[in-house]
Amino acid sequence: RAQRCARPSRALAAGARAMTEGAMRDDMSRVLVEIEQGLKSVHPLGAVQQLQAVVMEMHHDRLSPELTAFVVEEALPKFLFTAHKHRVHDTGASGAMDDLARAVLEACCSLLRRGQPGMVQSACQVMLEAMHRDQEEDDPTGEVDTDESSDESVVAEEFDPNDEGPGDIVSGFAGSGPRFRRAVNAFHAFGGFAAIVALLQRPPQPLPAGAVRMLLRPFALCREQFKRRFAARFALALRRHVRARLLEMPDALLKNADRAVVDEALHVVREVGQRGDIPP
Repeated sequence: RAQRCARPSRALAAGARAMTEGAMRDDMSRVLVEIEQGLKSVHPLGAVQQLQAVVMEMHHDRLSPELTAFVVEEALPKFLFTAHKHRVHDTGASGAMDDLARAVLEACCSLLRRGQPGMVQSACQVMLEAMHRDQEEDDPTGEVDTDESSDESVVAEEFDPNDEGPGDIVSGFAGSGPRFRRAVNAFHAFGGFAAIVALLQRPPQPLPAGAVRMLLRPFALCREQFKRRFAARFALALRRHVRARLLEMPDALLKNADRAVVDEALHVVREVGQRGDIPP
């Protein structure tokens, strides 16, 4: 009798969960439509704040896996592109856009630590937008790179994702603008580069070549700006783990892998190594 009573209870609970998830999807769909419309309007501040709230929900793991995947893969890249296209930074929402950028970088790092690499694309969009704004303003800072020599004591160390070392990770030489440096250093401070290395070292499941390439995009974007001691530390770890992931790739994934994708991944590793004065 107890079992007979339990079955309807479980069925009711499952039905309630399905209704709740359906309501969440409907609410999110409504919010995303509002954000898209707001970003294209003459007063985008509210939309930017709404988008930041959605990003923070993902950061705190409050969205279902299905909603998170949709926002990460579809909505967020589209909205960041829309904000750039409509020059939202040039409106009264400039400060909110800066807050959104930091939220995206922080949430990306949080998802990486949970074994989810998909938000790396949006983090790179944030860095590229910062770079473009620096180029538009063409505001040389007069700073120079004071870290040109590689630190042999650091190069010899095994990379520890929990001990990246103090200070900024990109140098202030001409061509690296202040917004770009702030974005990259924030990604570093949130643990992004270390989380990528950790995910490459111990992925929850075999990574296809395309996923490996995506994980390397922040390194590709910043390789010429890295301080040499950080480039050296990253290069040693990347070389080991990227090659290991490619070698262990199942035959089915390897057959489907684009040779250009594999070559690009290995090229990024070599470029980071060169920046850190690591022999090929």
